[in-house]
Amino acid sequence: MSVKGDAGKVVRTESNREKPEKKAIARDTVSSVSRTGQLLHGDPKNFSRIYRYEVDTAVMHKQHRLAARTSLGSAEGHGPLSYRVDIGSEVPAVGSSSTSSQSAAVLNNGCSKSLVENKHAVDVSCDGANEWRLKYDRLVDEHERTLDGMKRLREQVDLQTNVNSELKKLLVATMGSELQVKLECLTEEKVKLSEHLLNCNRQLSADREAKDSLSIQSDVWRTKFLASCTIIEEIAACYSRLLSVIDESKKTLRTLLDDHAVYRRRLLEAVT
Repeated sequence: MSVKGDAGKVVRTESNREKPEKKAIARDTVSSVSRTGQLLHGDPKNFSRIYRYEVDTAVMHKQHRLAARTSLGSAEGHGPLSYRVDIGSEVPAVGSSSTSSQSAAVLNNGCSKSLVENKHAVDVSCDGANEWRLKYDRLVDEHERTLDGMKRLREQVDLQTNVNSELKKLLVATMGSELQVKLECLTEEKVKLSEHLLNCNRQLSADREAKDSLSIQSDVWRTKFLASCTIIEEIAACYSRLLSVIDESKKTLRTLLDDHAVYRRRLLEAVT
């Protein structure tokens, strides 16, 4: 660091150079943590990877800030406080005592204000990172618990599936034996019914043949009956004609007998 010219100007220029850089680092860290918070409502698959990246970035920035502060203190021989004191002690070599005291006071106020602001930004970023890390740890624990629950549920499902398969096998075996017995009974009944059906078919065939023969016989007897009826009618007609002939013959015989009796009486009278 150059000591030429006004020491207050040199220190102020250096502090003004460091202050925007530290504010930019703190702002980037806070914005990165804010983006990480927004990712909490986004895709949960990318949350772990992006969150770790943001946290590592914040830690790296913090390490850079600590290294810068350490290098700044070592360049003056002591920490930040001795740096302000040394700058104040060097001022009399360049200007008056009043001007040097005012410059030292302004320098101390600016440095202390910048350090307080940087410390506050670092604390805010660290608190945000710790908060998001706690949230991430809680989410990881919850995810692990969920995975454990899913594993237990999967084991229970597998166990229940095995139990159901065994029960199904037992049920199938039991019902299979019962169905086998029922199938055998039904097979025997089917055989008996088939035999009975064959007997019924044979009986029906025999009955059908008997019916056909009886129908033929009935036709024959009907024909005979009609023929006999015709013959009877003819016989009745002949009988009626014979009766009329017999009646006429009787009348003729009676007439002949009467005539014979008359002739006999006349002959007897003639003889006597």
